[in-house]
Amino acid sequence: MNEFLSTAKPLYYVSRLVGLFPFQYKKLGKSKDRLMNTLQISLFQVLYSVFLIITIICCFVLMIRNRMSTLYVNFSFSFTVFDFLTSLLKFAGCVVSLIQLSVILPEKLGDAILTISDIDKLLSKYISINITKKALRIIMTEILITVTYLFVLCTYDFLSLNNNIGRLDCILRYVMSSIIFVTCLQFINFSLLVANRCKILNNEIEKLCNKINLQNTYVNIHIAKINENSHILNISGTNKIYILDTEERIEKLDNLVQDWRKKISSDEFIERLRNFRKIHILLNDLVLIINRCYGMQILFIILGSATKITLNIHIALLLLEEDDFSALMHESAKTMLIVSLAWTFPALVKIFGITGSCEAYKRETARTALLIQKLWITPNMDIEISVELQLFSQQILHTDFKFSASGFFILDFSFLCSTFGSIASFLVVLTQFWETYEQEHFLKSLV
Repeated sequence: MNEFLSTAKPLYYVSRLVGLFPFQYKKLGKSKDRLMNTLQISLFQVLYSVFLIITIICCFVLMIRNRMSTLYVNFSFSFTVFDFLTSLLKFAGCVVSLIQLSVILPEKLGDAILTISDIDKLLSKYISINITKKALRIIMTEILITVTYLFVLCTYDFLSLNNNIGRLDCILRYVMSSIIFVTCLQFINFSLLVANRCKILNNEIEKLCNKINLQNTYVNIHIAKINENSHILNISGTNKIYILDTEERIEKLDNLVQDWRKKISSDEFIERLRNFRKIHILLNDLVLIINRCYGMQILFIILGSATKITLNIHIALLLLEEDDFSALMHESAKTMLIVSLAWTFPALVKIFGITGSCEAYKRETARTALLIQKLWITPNMDIEISVELQLFSQQILHTDFKFSASGFFILDFSFLCSTFGSIASFLVVLTQFWETYEQEHFLKSLV
């Protein structure tokens, strides 16, 4: 667990800053000249998260009241509904993230880290897991890009506003956006880590499959007759040659074949298969824990991102219409277009990042099932290994868990296609609905 915590330190500090990780390091001493750390729940961090929850709720109520009195009265019904729905989904995802990870389920988050440590201990028996520097660079890059992008958007949006109420609205929106982004980073890195460990497991199963196939070739035996009383027996894949008498040829041949088959059914192979089953169970437990901790907020984040993309593209299309292109001469219209396009990109990144990381794990689990079936149909397989493979196959059949948004839908690329199909459908509906209103009313409201 010490290596995992060292790798995730940048994300650890950022998560504590936004109230999404109510843990602190606790020193346990030194082991082999290395400082051993563990995590324990911090009461201060829990209280800090509760403070953030209360503050965000109060500020969100004030923000909605302000928008209803100043913004929504000047815009069309379609814009008002989608903007309110986007804000509500972002607020729900932000508050649910704080409540789930810091108040209700902090122990589950700790269990996920302990499960990762157990998986790494089992895998370290067969392979050296040394991806600390690479993973650290990836996490640092993700955080730097996220912070920089949010800072630029916040600065531009903040400076373009002229009243204190609008600036308070801007600060609240970017605080909630920061919490949402950190939640996405946590979930994406967890799911990528699970996919990586599943990939390592598959590579080890494939090595085992190749080893069994190689040893299985040793069973091929070639017999050549020297004379009436002697025969030469050669086992392919080895340099061993046996000279057998005619009377004992059949008995010796049978014994040699059985000896080489016993090498296939060695205790090492069975022990590896059992450890691989344990790792597979722990990976599925980890998926269930992650779904429990992040499922509800991921649901709100995806719905909010899809709604935001729909609204922003709709606004951009209206402003870029050829007949009304002169509306872009107004400063407020330019600001709305820039902000709309700028917020579309991170919404797309969140959807692609979440579904892409989950798709990687889904493909690795499918590969695991394929490799086990490939092992199972290997000829000359010992009965003990066949039993282990049958148990492994049944385990895969009954524990084939996937990442999901609180059980409402499976997160993969097929869901991504459905999401963009829904966005396109809503854009068509919004365009048709818009034609029933006067566009001049919208353009005047920008000024």
